[in-house]
Amino acid sequence: MLNWLFSRPLQIKFFLGTALVVSLALLVLMLNVLQVMDRFLSHHIEQDMQQRTHILAMTLMVGPAAHKADDLRQLLQDVSDMHGYCYLSVQDSDSKLLATVGDAAANPEGCFDGAIPLIHDGKPFGMLHYGIDTGFVAALKLALRNELALLALLWLAVGGTVYYLLVRRLVKPLREITRASEAMAQGNLNAVMPKDLPQDELGQLAASFSNMAAALRERIESQQNHAHALYIEQARLNALVSILPVGILFADPAHRVQLINQECRRLWGLPGHEDFTGQTDTELITRAHGIIENPGEFAHQMANVVRDYGISPAFDTKLRNGNIIRSRSCVVPDIGGERYVGRIWLFEDATREYQRFQEIQTRAEHDALTGLFNRRRFEEDMERMFAHAQRNNGRLTLLYFDLDDFKGINDTYGHASGDKVLKTVAQTLMLQSRRNEIVYRLGGDEFAILVADAEKSQVERLAQRVTEAIAQLTFCFAERPMSPRSSMGIATCSPEERPHSAMELMQHADVAMYQAKHSGKNRWQVFDPARKP
Repeated sequence: MLNWLFSRPLQIKFFLGTALVVSLALLVLMLNVLQVMDRFLSHHIEQDMQQRTHILAMTLMVGPAAHKADDLRQLLQDVSDMHGYCYLSVQDSDSKLLATVGDAAANPEGCFDGAIPLIHDGKPFGMLHYGIDTGFVAALKLALRNELALLALLWLAVGGTVYYLLVRRLVKPLREITRASEAMAQGNLNAVMPKDLPQDELGQLAASFSNMAAALRERIESQQNHAHALYIEQARLNALVSILPVGILFADPAHRVQLINQECRRLWGLPGHEDFTGQTDTELITRAHGIIENPGEFAHQMANVVRDYGISPAFDTKLRNGNIIRSRSCVVPDIGGERYVGRIWLFEDATREYQRFQEIQTRAEHDALTGLFNRRRFEEDMERMFAHAQRNNGRLTLLYFDLDDFKGINDTYGHASGDKVLKTVAQTLMLQSRRNEIVYRLGGDEFAILVADAEKSQVERLAQRVTEAIAQLTFCFAERPMSPRSSMGIATCSPEERPHSAMELMQHADVAMYQAKHSGKNRWQVFDPARKP
């Protein structure tokens, strides 16, 4: 019952509640009125009975002997008819009934019983018993109760009608606010309040709601416009991210992936159809371990980057297929710049750049004709290896040689023939050299070999192999066979024999080479400072 009542409209609940309170108040008021009226009538009846019984007693106090039985009964009858007694009876002092009128048992509930003594000459001589009819009192109370009930019903009807209309008038703004709220909740942003509402507190509430609704509509329209602009900007960003030739990955502060483009998937070998949103960047790195040449080093570099809140330096990762991926990262700060909303990763395929760099480096450090290291690389390596030998008290040997009478080949058979000889000699040198023996072409027909930490016997065997291998080469130019020859000088930087600089080591090797030429060519010669070239 209470649930049903609480689910009714506010207007009905106000009306029923007020009616219940007013009804209880009227009931209490009627009961109080009836109680007061009952006390008033009882007191009035009591006074009336006292007056009438006193008059009756004064009549009978002349003594019962002064009246005959019939006269006494007639007197009682007259008094009863005149004043409406239920019964009257007179007894003497011995309780002997002298006369009686009416029946005491005929109406016991509507009769008020009483008795007064009869005194004559100061002495009691009997008792007067009487019963007064109180039926008129009950009728009076009933009539009064009916009138009060009628008045209460009439008041409830009139007051309820007035109150219902008043409450309806008061509840109307609330009902309109509810209707407008429901309409706005369903998406109708144009819901408005009527203009004929009362200008009381509820009317002011309705007006405030209208102002709030207008402000809300303006805010929602502004947010919709902003959301539309944001959607367009997001679409542009997605299109830009999709066509960029770099891999892009964005992760939130909890390292969960929020955005990843197709290029990033391609670079790391991730499926193009799988949704990685919500997965951690660590999980993606683990999935890419299979294509990385050194996963441990890559994970270490990633961990170092994550600890840094600035723009990370780029680092390169080599894949097992030979490709190179360059990675860089930076955090994305919030609008205040005090916190960050995530981290963005950029991945770029640096394979072609590495290849171009290697090509440039090869051109810069290698001889274009023979493919051997050139003079520039020779000078860098000799300075580095010479310094290392000095620091570590080690050995460094330089074998410096050229081709005997090579100018005659160029002059007689042309530069193409000379180039062929040089390339063949270079291939021969590469075949004769070992892991720690680096071969260079210094220019023209000049060559050099640097050997680190080699004993004298090992160097001499190398020199012998090289001169013999060159001497065994045979060429045929203009149907004339010819075999090149070489003269080699050897200089060593060792604990026993240490030049002051790499340039001095080169000078010693050059002197030794000319010593070999003066000794008959096609031979090698260790630098001897006591021997004249």
